[in-house]
Amino acid sequence: MVNDAPKGDPACHCEMRIVGIEGRPYLCIFAKRNIELGEELRYDYGVDLLPWRQV
Repeated sequence: MVNDAPKGDPACHCEMRIVGIEGRPYLCIFAKRNIELGEELRYDYGVDLLPWRQV
């Protein structure tokens, strides 16, 4: 599982990319830095009006 973190948040350390394999697109998540053991994977879901962002 990968949790949400707004772009610019230091916890946002992964990014989604589209990767073509044999002519088919796949959504893949890549780390922007080394991830520590036990650390959450987080990236920007790309949606601003999420309920947990409105708190």
